[in-house]
Amino acid sequence: SIVLAIATGAFIRALRTQRQLVSFASANSNVSLVLEQMAREIRVGRDFTQASGNTLSFTNGRGEVVTYQHDAATESIIRTVGNNTPRPLTSENVAVRSLEFLGQFIGDDDYPARITVMVSVSPQEIGVDTSVVRIQTTVSARNIGT
Repeated sequence: SIVLAIATGAFIRALRTQRQLVSFASANSNVSLVLEQMAREIRVGRDFTQASGNTLSFTNGRGEVVTYQHDAATESIIRTVGNNTPRPLTSENVAVRSLEFLGQFIGDDDYPARITVMVSVSPQEIGVDTSVVRIQTTVSARNIGT
């Protein structure tokens, strides 16, 4: 009975670990896709008016004013176009603990704007919800004629 109890405990632990690994992979994949979407829009953006803290505002390639920011209440990254309703970009199974933007060369005609995005996320899975993964990327906007 002792061997059976140990084997059962090990099997249950392996299942729990597998579930936690899948939730981490899912959270990482979701945030990577969101960062890629943001990077594509930042690359062709211009008129960066705010690029510090947890908010980034600029004009995208279609001439729309876009704002990305962290919503602490829902622990998500939200995107707002103009005066429209903000829309969450991250899924509900991902908790965005922090989002920070750092802007360089904002308003400088000699160099394109360079935006660094730093995000901390964790899965909404019991047992790993306190573990945080930090991701950082830097995107350089292109100097495209207006």
